[in-house]
Amino acid sequence: MQKQLKKILISTTLIIFSLIFISWFFPFSFLNFNKSISYTPDPIFVKEYNEKLTSLKSKLQSDKEQNQIKDSVNHSIDLLSKDWLTSNRSHSLNYNDINVLLSDVNDIQHNFINLERSGKIKDKNTLDYLYVVIDNYEDIKEQLHAIKEQKHANRSSLKTLLGNLHMSFSSNESIIETFYDQYLQSE
Repeated sequence: MQKQLKKILISTTLIIFSLIFISWFFPFSFLNFNKSISYTPDPIFVKEYNEKLTSLKSKLQSDKEQNQIKDSVNHSIDLLSKDWLTSNRSHSLNYNDINVLLSDVNDIQHNFINLERSGKIKDKNTLDYLYVVIDNYEDIKEQLHAIKEQKHANRSSLKTLLGNLHMSFSSNESIIETFYDQYLQSE
C-alpha cells in the first residue's frame, strides 16, 4: 500500500512539474492558463525611440492647425506611446494585450485609409508616404497575428517576435514623422 501511494505521489509530482515547465517554456500553449510573456526592451533602443517620439510630438504641438491629418498622427502617437514601447522596465504582455494592440493598429490604419480616401492630400510625395504608413501598419498587424498564432512557440521565439514588433513600431514612428514632415512642407 505504501509503495502504491509513493508511486502515485511521484507520478502526480512529475505531472505537475511537467505542466509547470511546459506552461513556462511555451507561454501561449493551451496548457497555460495565463498566456502571457514578459518582455524587456533594450534600454539604448528605448532611449532612441523616446527621443524620436518626443521630436514628433513637438512638431505636432508647434502646428496649431487642427485637421484630419494631425488627428491621425495624434492617434498614432497614442499607440506609439504605450508603456511597453517607451519604458525600460519589463512588461508582461498577455493574449488579451495582443488583441487590444491589434484592434488599436487596425483602427489607426483605417484612420489613415480614410485620410487617403478623403482626397485632402494633394501632394504626390505626401501621398506616397501615406501609402507607406498604411503598408507599415499592415505589416504590424501581420506580426501581431503571427504572435497570436504561436501556440507552440517557446519563450525565446516569442521574445524575438516581440523584439521585432518593437522594431516595427520604431520604424513606423520614423515613417509617420517623415510623412508629417512632407505634409508640412507641401502646405
